[in-house]
Amino acid sequence: KKNTRRSKGEKKSSTMHGIFAVLACAVLAVHALQGSVNEDDTARWKSSLNAAASGDLTAAYWAAVGLPALGAALPAGICKATDSVDASDIASLFRAVTVASAADCKLQANAQAAVQSALASGDASKLHYAVVVAAYFNVKIDSKAVLESLNTILKGKYSVSAAGHVLSAAAHLDVPKNDLKNFHELTEDLVHQADTTDATLSFEGGLLTTAVVVRGAYDIAIKYGQAPLFKQSHLTKLVNYVLAAKFASDADQAASVASLLSVLASNNFHQPLLVSGGTTTLSAAQKEFTVRVTNTLGAGADVTVTAKNIQSDSKASVAKDKPFSVADKNKGIYKLQLSEGLSRGVYSVQVHVASNDKKHIVKDTVLSIKYTVDVTVGDVRLTVGEAGRAGTPHALSFPNAAASTMELYDKQQLEMKFTLLDKGSKQAVTAHQVFARLTNAATQQEYFFIAEPNDSKEYTFQIAMSKVHKLLDSTSGDYSLDLIVGDATFAAPLTWHIGKVALKFVSSPSKKHDPLDWFAPREPISHTFREAESRPPVIISTVFTGLVLAPTIILLFLYVKLGANLSNFPFSLQAILFHLCYAGILWLFVTFWIRLNMFQTLKYLAVLAVPTIVFGKATLGAVAKARLTSK
Repeated sequence: KKNTRRSKGEKKSSTMHGIFAVLACAVLAVHALQGSVNEDDTARWKSSLNAAASGDLTAAYWAAVGLPALGAALPAGICKATDSVDASDIASLFRAVTVASAADCKLQANAQAAVQSALASGDASKLHYAVVVAAYFNVKIDSKAVLESLNTILKGKYSVSAAGHVLSAAAHLDVPKNDLKNFHELTEDLVHQADTTDATLSFEGGLLTTAVVVRGAYDIAIKYGQAPLFKQSHLTKLVNYVLAAKFASDADQAASVASLLSVLASNNFHQPLLVSGGTTTLSAAQKEFTVRVTNTLGAGADVTVTAKNIQSDSKASVAKDKPFSVADKNKGIYKLQLSEGLSRGVYSVQVHVASNDKKHIVKDTVLSIKYTVDVTVGDVRLTVGEAGRAGTPHALSFPNAAASTMELYDKQQLEMKFTLLDKGSKQAVTAHQVFARLTNAATQQEYFFIAEPNDSKEYTFQIAMSKVHKLLDSTSGDYSLDLIVGDATFAAPLTWHIGKVALKFVSSPSKKHDPLDWFAPREPISHTFREAESRPPVIISTVFTGLVLAPTIILLFLYVKLGANLSNFPFSLQAILFHLCYAGILWLFVTFWIRLNMFQTLKYLAVLAVPTIVFGKATLGAVAKARLTSK
């Protein structure tokens, strides 16, 4: 058993401690880049792609896409994958050309037929592949005819993936700039088709499709000489989406992430910058706050970083316009000494990044930092005695345990008062969690007692024998007593072994319960139907039933008097059995109305339905056969 009630002494200001900073971050995060790229990320991608390089042609293709994007060399032997190229398949040729171009392989194949077949297909991806393969093998193509095919695709129904291939294909054609205008404007239409949330932007089909579209948009932008028609908010959401997928382990996804981040880091139009916290837990020994400002591949950028505003959780401004200094320009690390004005608590820092490079896209980011302190326990007073009377004091000082075992008899109590002190300022502080743990030495069963502070921040907890006998089930014996203190703004949680306590109850413990009883089968639950409602007197029911049946009786009487024609009734075994089963079903409905419930009725109906169907089919078949014979 555990006493798990919450402390009444926890201050509201403490429970809300840091929430303001989190909310501030959340509000700004909707419009800011979220996440970062570090060395662990790039190492993980490289590992996945290097493993793929030794696989088949498709796996090697993804390695050839991703590793160069990360600035990594392709492993030796990757060219062997091109030996399995299928010269009749344009997609296979495209993958082989990509590998050969990245690894400087010698690729020989007769691509003429595959290129011509792909150009005539009218398929966007095949046209893209054909243009790239033709350029590698010096196969002559009619750029104007290919451009016309691409325009034809855009005039019909097409997917966003097809549009991405169309853009990349157009970017590889040798045509006048003016002929590419509509392809460049297509990027704006594609953004309107994107799947967007408050923080992310992607395209239908997921990460791989998004990579195709974005690469195509920047390919055509470079060829056309103007930036893609993406707004800064679109790029911010796009980067957030890619960073959310950075833990992908498959080679195709890792390559897509790497190529997307590389495009956004190296193009001449838009280069989003990522702002993330480095060292965000400060103390008296560590007052240097660091942030990272990098491009999307984790490389540093030439920028100026300023702490525009530093606020405490109570919204009080601690400092403004504090410039960061450069700690490591290549890694984009900037530092700021926060030596004044900070005390224990959580702070929000509005980081402002300025750049003279117009390509850079960055907005103010709010980061949360925490200033922690070391705590100790002081003014300790521990007494044992009868409730309401002055108890016997026990000498105790933190962090030492009591020298002797403390004994508690019936009607006695143990009371401990203490203060939590900031080691640096020697000021009394409060914590989120302060409680005593009483552990039975024999069973290792734990019991918890909340320590509550008063207005002077002095904590008190009591273990009264008259109150805990039910909690402890009157189990006498030796117990270990510990004080546990925890808080988000403490440098480390505090655990103090106070000493040993011998509890001696007058009453005996109740029957011990096996802990496994919790998992034993419970008593079965039987469903009880609702009791039947009271029925009217029998005479009323009988009269009403007679009135209901009267029309049927009259009808049968008229049948007999007028002479009903029963000559066509087949007096065969199946006909008699069919009518008996049918009559049984009618009687079952009457019985259901009188006393059966729905489940009982369905059970009997299932039994009667099968022979009724079988005999009914046979009877109707015999009647039909007799009618045809008589004709």
